[in-house]
Amino acid sequence: MKHTTLTALMLVLTFGLSCSLAQPVADPDKEKKDVVAAPPKPTATEGDKKREVNKADVEALYKENLKKHEGNADMLVLPGLVADRKAHRVVFSAEATGLTGKGEPPEFFIIAEMSGHDYEALAVSFARPSDVHKALLFIGMEAGRRVDFEKLQFWPKGERVKIQFMCKAGDKTIGPLRMEKLFQDRNTTKPLAESGLVFTGSSMIDSTQEPGKKVYAGDTCDPHSIAANYNEPTSVLDVPRQAPQKSAYNQLGVNTEYAFPAGALLEISAEPEYTDGKKRVVDLSLSVGVQAGTAGAELGQLAFVLKDAKDKVLNTGSDLNGVLAVFTALVKDGHDPFVSLRMDDAVTLKAANGLVSILQSID
Repeated sequence: MKHTTLTALMLVLTFGLSCSLAQPVADPDKEKKDVVAAPPKPTATEGDKKREVNKADVEALYKENLKKHEGNADMLVLPGLVADRKAHRVVFSAEATGLTGKGEPPEFFIIAEMSGHDYEALAVSFARPSDVHKALLFIGMEAGRRVDFEKLQFWPKGERVKIQFMCKAGDKTIGPLRMEKLFQDRNTTKPLAESGLVFTGSSMIDSTQEPGKKVYAGDTCDPHSIAANYNEPTSVLDVPRQAPQKSAYNQLGVNTEYAFPAGALLEISAEPEYTDGKKRVVDLSLSVGVQAGTAGAELGQLAFVLKDAKDKVLNTGSDLNGVLAVFTALVKDGHDPFVSLRMDDAVTLKAANGLVSILQSID
C-alpha cells in the first residue's frame, strides 16, 4: 500500500510519505530572527507611563481575584487572567496599542508583553502565552496541532475559540465585540467572517538558559504571539486556514469604526466554539482501491471506503461522489474533516492524478 497524508477540505497531498495527523504539540521549533520594531506611538515615555498604570491595575485585580476565588476548584487565577471552568470562559487583561488602518498592517491580533511587535498588533496581553494555554486546558479544551512546514503540516488542526474584546477608556466602554469585527479584508473592506481561531498551542523547546529544561516557545521566542494573522508556529492560537506569513501580509486592516485608543485597558475573553461535547475536528481515513473486473486505469474504475476514527464506514456508495457527499455534510454541520489517504498499489498513476486534482479543487 502506498500511504499519503492529506487534509480533506483542507487538503495537503504528499505521496510516498506517511505522516501522523495527531502528533502532540511538543516538537522543538527554531527561534525566529528578531524584527526591528518601528518607533512606538505615542512616545516611549507616554507609553511607559500608561503601561505602568495598566500593569498596576491588572496586578491589583489579580490579587483581588486570588482572594475572591480562593478554594474554588472551578476557578483558575493567574497573573492577568481568570478562567471559569463551569462557564467555559477565560478572561485576560491587555492594553490597546492604538493601531489604526493608517500604519503598519496588523500581523498579530494579540501579543505578549515581552514582544516587540506592538507596532503591528492590536493588543498587548498582560497574561503570558503559556498561561493562556493553561487556562484553555483548564476549561476543558485540548490543544491541537500547529503548522509545521518541515513536517508537511500545512493546516492548523484543532478546536475553535471565540474571542471577544471589550475596551474601557475613561467613562466610555466599547464592546464586547467579536474579534473579527475589529478587522477588515483590505480587498473587500468587509469585516472578517466570525469563524474563530484554532487552539493549536505553541511548542515546548529546549531552554537556552537551563540545559535539560523544556520551556514554552510562545513565552521565550520572538514574536511571543498569542494570536497571529498568519500561521505562526509558536502562537497559542492560529487562523483557521492556510496563511503563510508572506502571502497573508497586508491582506488585513483595522476596522476604524472600532479603533481602540492607545493605552486603553482591554478585557479579552476566550470561549470554546462548542460547549455541548461537539467537536469540530473529525479524523477520517479514505482507502482507495480498484473496482472488481477493472484495471483501475480511470477515476471511474476506483472504489472508495471512507471510515471514521471508530472504523465505521460513512459512504453509502463506493464511488467518489459518495465520499464528497459525506465531506459536504460534515462541513455544513460545522466540522473540519482531516483525512488520511491510503491508495492501493493497483491504482494507476493516471487515476491517482485525477483523484488528486479533484481533491485539491475542494481544498
